[in-house]
Amino acid sequence: MAITDGRQDLGRRERLVPGAFDDRRATADTARFAAHVLTYGGEADLAALREQLPTVADLRAVLDAAPAGVYDARSWAYWNLMAGRDDPPPPPARTLPS
Repeated sequence: MAITDGRQDLGRRERLVPGAFDDRRATADTARFAAHVLTYGGEADLAALREQLPTVADLRAVLDAAPAGVYDARSWAYWNLMAGRDDPPPPPARTLPS
């Protein structure tokens, strides 16, 4: 699944995905891009993302592929609830080599 909404301007994408300097880079990793939108996005950002992820299954797929370190506890709980998960799994965590 890929996000291909050309209506958003580059400035908004850069704000949501730090370090993304062009549309291809900002949306190349769908799960990372969606995680930033679901955590930091405003109403218009969420509306644009929901057009790209119209079903609950799409939202679940994005959550299942979530990168570590992006979602805060509140966003993780909320979006899992919206995906029909009353008891969400633990958020993805970073692992450090020992």
